[in-house]
Amino acid sequence: MDIKDKIKEFSSNLREKIESNKPLAAIVAITGVLLVALLISMALGLLPVWMTVSPSIEANTTSLEVGQSTSLTAKTPFSPDVYHFEWISSNPNIGTIVNEGKSATFTAKEPGKTTITFKVDGKAASKDITVFSKAYLDAALPESWVYIGNAYDYNLIYPSDSVKISEVYVENAYNQRLSDDKFFQNVQGQKKLLIASDVDPGNYMLVVKGVAESDGRTLKTSSPFTALTEILKGYYQFSISNENLISIEPWHYSAIENFMKNEFGVDTSLSNVKTQGKTVEVASFKSKYVFYRDPTRTDKLCYEMDVTARGTERDAKTFHKLTARANDGTSWTVATDGIIFLAFPEGYSYYMNPLGKSMPTYMNPDTSFPSTTTETTNNNPSYGETNIPSPPPPI
Repeated sequence: MDIKDKIKEFSSNLREKIESNKPLAAIVAITGVLLVALLISMALGLLPVWMTVSPSIEANTTSLEVGQSTSLTAKTPFSPDVYHFEWISSNPNIGTIVNEGKSATFTAKEPGKTTITFKVDGKAASKDITVFSKAYLDAALPESWVYIGNAYDYNLIYPSDSVKISEVYVENAYNQRLSDDKFFQNVQGQKKLLIASDVDPGNYMLVVKGVAESDGRTLKTSSPFTALTEILKGYYQFSISNENLISIEPWHYSAIENFMKNEFGVDTSLSNVKTQGKTVEVASFKSKYVFYRDPTRTDKLCYEMDVTARGTERDAKTFHKLTARANDGTSWTVATDGIIFLAFPEGYSYYMNPLGKSMPTYMNPDTSFPSTTTETTNNNPSYGETNIPSPPPPI
């Protein structure tokens, strides 16, 4: 006998028993009615508490920042038209909760933690929510220019409870990440900006990345800076003799140009000074400004004012003179032999003494003649402080 025949036989036997046994028929009928009533009650949310499933809460997110909101939804078979729904926050200072039946909106006000509880007909569900400070990240250097060979502190500004710093590095002008060895040193486990002595002068970017604790998003900030050669006044007594001088390189030109503009209000250009101009042998000169490098501070430039230099034939150097006209119409004569720069204001008395000729002594009656000796204030770094002028603006 197959299954179909067995079921048919069982149904026939059950029907015969019900017909012959009226009490059994009544029980079956009552059970059917109760089952139908149960299904209808479930659909209308009218079941007694002991027959219901405990409610639960679903949330878009349980981690958010001050000012952000999240939606909450209560999962329950009860109907808000029949039963009273209640939403409660364990810490109202952390945020406000506005509810509309099974749905509610939580808006964060202060950092901290709170527990949201949903209650209906004696049963409850809860959800923990964490609020962080509004995430932001900023990097600040003390100046927008730094000097090669020096160390600097920088400030990272961010809320420590909501942001975790992940990376700190330096990029060049082409957005290429550079080696930390060139720009940082570790001091007590923290990175400190240290511009290595072999870093090329130019424009760079301090880049900082962080991670928001609330949702894991990446925050990025950057602070531009310019690495320049430091210029000191009278650090080493100037002489035209070779033992006191080493070559000024082309990458120092921009540092000198910016320094002249910022410190003295002089707008001049040195870009073509080594390839243009009249060649002349010079053993002596008088200048308002002199820039040079000495062997004791190879990573820095030195400058002096009102310089008189008198050399012998063996000290003679070949200069390439160039007169450059500034934007304001003022002319400046610049000369170099790859070792020093001289800048002369138009109308200011100066001379360059070619070999075999006597030193000229003319002067412009409208201007004062420079002093006859080199200014040597604070020349010796062992005595007194070196006079460090205001730094130039970024390139």
